[in-house]
Amino acid sequence: MGAIKIYRGVSIYQVDGSQNWYLRIWNREKQRYIVKATGQTSAVKARELARSHALTLLKDESLVDREFTFRHFAIKCISKNQSLVGKGERNGNYGRVITWVIQNEDWGLMRKFGPRDVRKIKTRDFQDYIEDLSRKRPDLSPSTKNTILAAFRNGLKIARDDGVLLPLPPISST
Repeated sequence: MGAIKIYRGVSIYQVDGSQNWYLRIWNREKQRYIVKATGQTSAVKARELARSHALTLLKDESLVDREFTFRHFAIKCISKNQSLVGKGERNGNYGRVITWVIQNEDWGLMRKFGPRDVRKIKTRDFQDYIEDLSRKRPDLSPSTKNTILAAFRNGLKIARDDGVLLPLPPISST
C-alpha cells in the first residue's frame, strides 16, 4: 500500500510485514523527512495522530517573512548579476555559473538555504554545507567550491546592503 497524504509534506504509510502505521513529515530546515512510528494499526487513528503531530510541529516552527529568506536575496543576486552582464560589467559566463550554483537542483544554495532566515545563518552552517557536499560530491573541484562560496557571500552581501545584516563575518570553504 502506498503512502496516504495528510497535508503537503505529511503522510502516513505502512511497511511490508507490519500492521502499524508510520508518520512521515518533511523538515524544511534539515531538508529531510522525520519518521515516527504511530503505534496505531488503524489508518483513521494514524491520520488523527499525524494531523495532531504535524500541527504541533508547525506551531513550533517559526515562519520567516519572505523578505528575510535566503531565497529572496539569492533571487536578487541572480537578477543583479544578469543586470551587470547586460551592462557589460560582468562576464556572461560568470552570471551563468552563479545562477547555476544558486539554483542547482541537487545541491544548490537555494535548495539548502532557500527558506532559511538570513539573520540566523551562521558561518558554521555554510561550513557544514560544504563538508556534506564534499562527502556527497567528492568530484567537485576547489574552483567550484570557491564559486559556491562567492555566490553564497554575494547573496549575503545583498542582505547586508539592504540593511538586514550587519557586516559579514569571514566565511571560508574549508
